[in-house]
Amino acid sequence: MLKKHTVRFAGLVATAGLALSLAACGGGQSVADACKIVEGEMETVNAEMQTALTDSMSGGEGDIAGAFDPIVSGLDKVLKDVSNAEVKEATEGMRNVVADFAKSMGDMGVDFSDPEALADPAAMDKLEEFSKKMEAQAADLQAAGEKLDKLCNIK
Repeated sequence: MLKKHTVRFAGLVATAGLALSLAACGGGQSVADACKIVEGEMETVNAEMQTALTDSMSGGEGDIAGAFDPIVSGLDKVLKDVSNAEVKEATEGMRNVVADFAKSMGDMGVDFSDPEALADPAAMDKLEEFSKKMEAQAADLQAAGEKLDKLCNIK
């Protein structure tokens, strides 16, 4: 009876070992291949974002928070195409930080294009509070960017 359980256990261990070894050499997406996907999409997204930011800062139709939408959408697209776990994790981290940053920009509640709003002391208090929050999020954004850059050498 003990021999029967030992043989069964050994068979399970061998099966698990085989599955792990096949998964390890299963020809998954390399870091370099995953990074090519990230880099290609980010080139497109950066151009779109620059246009949106320029428009929003010059009194155009765009809004600052909306300028980050192309990045979030681009990173969502990348996440569908990237299967390398390491690059996917770094990309997902970047996506979440950018989305939080954009949400904070939208929640700011101060219209920079309205000079009267900028003269309001309550708006200035709100802006100071917002500024502190953005400093912390900017540090998170930088850390997420550095993690992705370390993997993919994105400039």
